[in-house]
Amino acid sequence: MASLVAPTYRAICSDSSAKQRASDAMDVDTDENSAIVFVSSRRQCRVVAGDLLTCAAADGVPSRFLRADSAQIEQNVQNVSDRALREFLVYGVGYLHDALSATDRQTVLDLFVSGSIQVLVASRESCWTLDAIRAHTVVIMGAERYHGREHRYTDYAIPDVLQMMGRASLSGSSGHAQCVLMCLGNKREFYKKFLYEPLPLESRLDSQLHDAMNSEVAAKTITSKQDAVDYLTWTLMYRRLVQNPNYYGLQGTSHEHLSDYLSELIESTLGDLAAAKCVTIDEDELDVTPTNLGLVSAYYQIRYLTVEMFSLSLSAKTKLRGVLDIVSAADEFESLPIRHRESSVLSRLANRVPVPLPGTDNEDTKWTSPRVRTHLLLQAHFSRLTLPADLAADQMWVLARVAPLLQAM
Repeated sequence: MASLVAPTYRAICSDSSAKQRASDAMDVDTDENSAIVFVSSRRQCRVVAGDLLTCAAADGVPSRFLRADSAQIEQNVQNVSDRALREFLVYGVGYLHDALSATDRQTVLDLFVSGSIQVLVASRESCWTLDAIRAHTVVIMGAERYHGREHRYTDYAIPDVLQMMGRASLSGSSGHAQCVLMCLGNKREFYKKFLYEPLPLESRLDSQLHDAMNSEVAAKTITSKQDAVDYLTWTLMYRRLVQNPNYYGLQGTSHEHLSDYLSELIESTLGDLAAAKCVTIDEDELDVTPTNLGLVSAYYQIRYLTVEMFSLSLSAKTKLRGVLDIVSAADEFESLPIRHRESSVLSRLANRVPVPLPGTDNEDTKWTSPRVRTHLLLQAHFSRLTLPADLAADQMWVLARVAPLLQAM
């Protein structure tokens, strides 16, 4: 990431200089040179913002990105709680990520929209919350993110890249906008293909069918296996099966192949739900009825695997500590973010909570376990411990999902 700072700085400055020359030629006074820089993580937001200001100071223009009176900016940022952010805003650079407080976030957005600051550094996740924000230069600093659970770097999803590019706006008198995508050389042709050619829209219903099917059975929309097959014929997946059979693992595009695929998919899905005791299939294996577990899963909108785990783990003798262990193992928390080099912070935090954390088979991967991290964040909430910004955002994410799980118990 450090090697991309200089090209990013040049991209912002060159676009700003080009606009200034065009403005002078047309005798138009315009400040349409705003820039958004997308980075892979929340931590990188602060690092990159500081590095851009370092480059500006090295050029002898520390306030290059400031577009308003410094006294006015200082007055506007007095209520910003993040000290580093407050210092950066005075020089015309702000950063934005999910861990910022609502007040700090709104202050940064107001200053950027008004044109008081030129550069906004945003985390990858923030691209979906910036719908009303536009800039004339968008820089995507690297197209990879660290996947903590797999311990490797993975490419950005194509929809994320397209959403970031969409922040570049052509509005204004200059009629000019640009997006700079920085990626590995061997990925250049890959991104050219998907950015310049139509991108097919495919369904992921086959990987999420269990919970959807359970909800329809609970609502009595599906009462038999034939109803389940008919239900699938009204979905996007059914339309795309024939158009892109290889994507879905379809052996052929004939009517027989399609019928066999749907029948097998329904059989395996309902079989898994029956094994989890969320539905029952009668003796003739045609009619399907919901069970209490299936109704609970559908009502509280929790995954069928979680309800199955609750039914096997909970008993009348389960104590509070056991409830904490069980709810932390819920499948809903499998997507909890895992970040680089947080083990030391989590280890110190674990020494301050009252209940020991659940053990894992491998202590080296302890802090990459969603169950352990969820257990720790819940205890930190109960103990009212102060957390770093990233972990505080993770804690809010966990708390928003734990309430329906406790109600379902």
